[in-house]
Amino acid sequence: MQTNALANTPVGSFTGTLAGLFQKGVRYSTVIDVGCADGHFYVHHYGLGLFPESTPLNIDPNPIYENSLKSIKEVMGGHYVIAAASDSEGEIELTMSTHPYWSSLRPHDDPYWERLNHMDQGTTKVKAVTLDGLAAELGLRGPYLIKLDAQGAEVQVLRGGREMLAQTSVVICEADLDDFQEINETLVDAGFGLFDLTQPNWLADRSLGWFYPIYLHRSLDHLRSRAFWDAAHNPAAIKAQVDRRAQMLKLLDEMLAQLRAARKKR
Repeated sequence: MQTNALANTPVGSFTGTLAGLFQKGVRYSTVIDVGCADGHFYVHHYGLGLFPESTPLNIDPNPIYENSLKSIKEVMGGHYVIAAASDSEGEIELTMSTHPYWSSLRPHDDPYWERLNHMDQGTTKVKAVTLDGLAAELGLRGPYLIKLDAQGAEVQVLRGGREMLAQTSVVICEADLDDFQEINETLVDAGFGLFDLTQPNWLADRSLGWFYPIYLHRSLDHLRSRAFWDAAHNPAAIKAQVDRRAQMLKLLDEMLAQLRAARKKR
């Protein structure tokens, strides 16, 4: 890993969480990026040293990304597929968007498009694949890391990878708040537990819009910290609470004094 890479990855980013899991010994044979666009995720994190001795599989239905993905394969090996990952193989309809990042398997009348101010631009037919089918076809090996950025099709993708999920250590998933409950239920049923919530994005009205939950397979539950802090930091934790209460009492006295003075002037 690059020098100081762990120290420089901020808490609250999925990169920081992956760095923490790397410190705990988590490694992957295959890193799968569904909705990969130009494939930056694998290259960036490989460069940080987080994916040593791993093979990438980049999947995206839009052919505009093929030159980038082909270059990654030529330099780094692995595989790429121009197709939509789903719960069945064959052909599937893709709703196009004003920007290709937002194209989705969801139809134009789905609430997903309301979230994007109805910036859909017709449909096209694309090849559909499943994660389990690709694992068999390409001879992929676990343990896997799966990253999903499938613009509302995350549950479909997971349903097409039931066998793969049994050999998957970590799942990173872009999740719209409206989709999170079904994504969470699907992954919990598949043997995962929520490990972290990263990179929250808020809407103009200050409500939560989307974020990146990270799931850890239950077979790795022994890696989870059980205490909120190291026992060696107990004195500092106690002092922080004492200081916090003192600050709150000071603020309370100041605010009540201001309110008393204001009432006397009435």
